[in-house]
Amino acid sequence: MKNNNIQIKFVNHASIIISIDDISILSDPWYSGNVFNDGWSLLYENDTQEIKEIIKKITHIWISHEHPDHFSIKFFKEFKSLIIEKQIKIVFQNTKDKRVFNYLNKNGFEVIEINNLKKYYINKNFKLNLYKSDFYDSALILEIGDKVIFNLNDCPINNKKELNFLLKHFKKCDLLLTQFSYAAWKGGKNNTTWRKKAAKSKQETLLTQAKYLHAKNILPFASFIYFSNEKNFYLNDFINQPDDILKLNDYTESNIIFFRPGEQQQLDNLNQSKESINFWKKIYNNIDKRKLFINKTKFDENQTKENANKYIKDIFNKNSYFIIYVFRHLGFLKI
Repeated sequence: MKNNNIQIKFVNHASIIISIDDISILSDPWYSGNVFNDGWSLLYENDTQEIKEIIKKITHIWISHEHPDHFSIKFFKEFKSLIIEKQIKIVFQNTKDKRVFNYLNKNGFEVIEINNLKKYYINKNFKLNLYKSDFYDSALILEIGDKVIFNLNDCPINNKKELNFLLKHFKKCDLLLTQFSYAAWKGGKNNTTWRKKAAKSKQETLLTQAKYLHAKNILPFASFIYFSNEKNFYLNDFINQPDDILKLNDYTESNIIFFRPGEQQQLDNLNQSKESINFWKKIYNNIDKRKLFINKTKFDENQTKENANKYIKDIFNKNSYFIIYVFRHLGFLKI
């Protein structure tokens, strides 16, 4: 079955809506507030009423992993009653610890757990496939009729073998959604070399994914944040900006485009909007004027040591010190 009316709508950061007919799946909703101890902030925050209107029209929410820029407790608290009222199903990977599942389940949400590389049929023409990546992350591959959409968010998938496996399994890639800038600590203020390499590495990963998945279109996302604390603000100096990524169109046969919040296009006719380029350019050019958070809480050294010792004790109450020690020293296992 061919589908010529699949709609792609960008909401924010790693959150996007993919819809056709009466099915709409929303990914990784985080729209306001700060995460990682006031270390990250969104470059753009959505209006509450806008999010309510979005929730009224979706049928599923997919959460890729537990990081707060993907699994926002604030979002689920704020819009709990509406999500439950609309009987929206939450899709998450099947994990051993059940932390996310248990939280959502206890709060009255309907949760669907998907195992690695197992299909979940919304209907005969709309299939969800979950692919576990690294220790905690997951990708979502949607098969909608004859179209295939890869949502890799920030999965660290960048090697030929793994990408070839995915292409062999799913046959094609009509749209690739992937992270485009570094999202972790990359050295002290003076270690600019590390950050330059990290930004370049993200560009190379995007090109590698494009090459081995034979991606027809690429929508870079999951990086629309700035480091917003006085302690880490300097990390913004070499983050990839949309203009940096759009230049990669010269090195790939894929069509790389950026959406602005609220922008919607049809999958079969994706084009770069000048308004979107200008929207992000204005925001990135003004990062230096953004609000910074200052950590005012001070921690007692002895209490910190006590907490650390308790944490270690808790770990070894649930795990074998001997097994951890053995695995740690069997270098060839790369654990």
